[in-house]
Amino acid sequence: MKMNAIASFVIERRKIIEGTTEIAFDVAGQDFHFKAGQYIKLTIPELLYNDPKGNLRLFSIVSSPNEKGRLEIAFRDSDSAFKRTLKESPLGHKVEIQGPYGLFTLPENQRESIVFVAGGIGIAPCLSMIRFATEENLEHPMVLLYSNNSVESIAYLEELEKLKIANPHFTFCNHIGYVNTECIKEMAIDIYKPIWYVVGPPPMVQATKTFLEELAIDPQKIKFEKFTGVQGVDGK
Repeated sequence: MKMNAIASFVIERRKIIEGTTEIAFDVAGQDFHFKAGQYIKLTIPELLYNDPKGNLRLFSIVSSPNEKGRLEIAFRDSDSAFKRTLKESPLGHKVEIQGPYGLFTLPENQRESIVFVAGGIGIAPCLSMIRFATEENLEHPMVLLYSNNSVESIAYLEELEKLKIANPHFTFCNHIGYVNTECIKEMAIDIYKPIWYVVGPPPMVQATKTFLEELAIDPQKIKFEKFTGVQGVDGK
């Protein structure tokens, strides 16, 4: 067993939308605690197929820390042996979980406002934070600018609509294509005040970072994570 690793197994899987899967793991009775927005290293000791990229990936946690006994991740489907094993193996298939890792978490000061810019399955760490903030009645003003290729590819849309009703401090805007000036103006954001959390595929993250820099946003107010599709997340 690796350092910091806990033994777990798959307890549930469900299709979020076409092409997007959520997997739940059992962590009941385990000494595993995380902050909303963090990620894990996930190892599958026995893959169903050979994967030249190995049996370890990084995944952001999509569940809230308040959801005891289980831990959830979500991903876009692909033909990789790793993801096929997660989707096709029987419930009870053994995994190892290391972590948690990452500083992509909520600020301690609840007066800090937040703008999440999420692309595709980059919604995962943002949703974890939004869920937790709603459950705990945190007062962070939160705006989610959610970028997707099509309306059909918007994951967790129904839940986000419910969270918008449940949390008076949260609102969001769906955007087809990369977030741009018009999307920001639509949300009437004071762009220099919030902390910006940018997460998604590397091209989207880089384009958004460049865009924010051109708007003279303080680099210290920009947090980012890149979903590479190979090793999960990478950023600061």
